[in-house]
Amino acid sequence: EFTLYVSSQTSKDVDLIVRTYDVAPDGVETEVTVGAARVTGLVPGEVRAVSFKDYGEDWVFREGHSLRIKISNIDFPAFRPPGANDNLPSEITIHNGKVFRSRMRLPVRVR
Repeated sequence: EFTLYVSSQTSKDVDLIVRTYDVAPDGVETEVTVGAARVTGLVPGEVRAVSFKDYGEDWVFREGHSLRIKISNIDFPAFRPPGANDNLPSEITIHNGKVFRSRMRLPVRVR
C-alpha cells in the first residue's frame, strides 16, 4: 500500500502510476507490481494524501536484492492524462519528510 503526499501547480487532476522493482546486485530490474490512482480536484498550493494499493503480493526478494520505486504521472496507453489535461504539460510533486510522510507499506512473510 502506498501513501503519497502530492501537489500540482499545473493540473487539478493527475494520475499517479507507481511501479515496484526487484533489483539484483548486478543492476537487473524485474517489475514486481504496479499501482495507479487518479487524484481529482487539486487546488494550487494544496498538498493531498493519496492512499492506494498496488497489484500483486506474491514475490520473494532474494538476499542481496533491493527495492526500487518509480513514480510517474502517465503510463500510455493504459493511463492517459485526465480529460482537460490530455495535451497539456502536467507536473506533480511528491512530498516527503517530517511533515509529509509519503510511504510504502510492504508486508513481510518469513518462510
